[in-house]
Amino acid sequence: MSLALFKFLAGSALIALALGGCVYRMAQQEPADTASALHSIAFYYGDRPDWTMLDSYQMAVLEPEHDFDLSGRANTQWLAYVSVGEALESRAYYADIPQELILDRNRIWRSMVIDVARPEWADFLLEKVFTPIVEQGYQGFFLDTLDSYQLVHGSGARGNASRAGLQQLIHRLKQRWPEHHIILNRGFELFPAVAEDVFALAFESLYQGWDEAAGEYVEVSHRDREWLSAQVGHALQTRKIPVIAIDYCDPSSPDCTLRTLRKIRARGWVPFVADGGLVQLNSLSATH
Repeated sequence: MSLALFKFLAGSALIALALGGCVYRMAQQEPADTASALHSIAFYYGDRPDWTMLDSYQMAVLEPEHDFDLSGRANTQWLAYVSVGEALESRAYYADIPQELILDRNRIWRSMVIDVARPEWADFLLEKVFTPIVEQGYQGFFLDTLDSYQLVHGSGARGNASRAGLQQLIHRLKQRWPEHHIILNRGFELFPAVAEDVFALAFESLYQGWDEAAGEYVEVSHRDREWLSAQVGHALQTRKIPVIAIDYCDPSSPDCTLRTLRKIRARGWVPFVADGGLVQLNSLSATH
């Protein structure tokens, strides 16, 4: 899961502000329970899950390459993690990716940045990644690395083409599997075009974060927190959907976990607090 790329998209924000009055009235017409459709979710990318704990969540995001047997587990809705904008060389499908779709290397996360503007990439994902996931029994998708294209070209024609490519992928995904839930990790700039396709919007590091390069837990600045809050507000002006905040605390610090969970919940958002690698589960996230 990528760390936040703290980059304010001024043009998008100005457009959202200009349309504020109109879209606010549209949002008021949304059913009252739309944004409250989710009360708990877990993210676990390890290969030895505590199924009893995961069963206590309404939804759970897992790493599909671990090939879990999900049959008979009806208490929880299972979603699969999918990296859309980057690909690890360790992925089973990596060798099949056309080399011309690889733009650059993300050295922090040791992955390849993909040209999401190309329709061939959407075709590849739908057939090589999403179809096997559905066949495994997953009921939805958690889409990550949606802003990785900004590492190569964030603005101008190439940036616009990348955003359009991602929007088209999400549309196609929803059209092909309309009953499956789609949750985005960030991707603020893709709204409002994908608002009707998406079940929930997630983001990382509202109060507590994980610095992958330094290998340490960090406290998020007030400035970055306010930026994130503003992006969420702009993204959801036309349709209110659940908001998920994923924060990171040292597992040996339950005080950090409990404090962070309460702060997020007080904002009316769905919290999940994990370790930096999302390979441990704690009971506090399940009960608060």
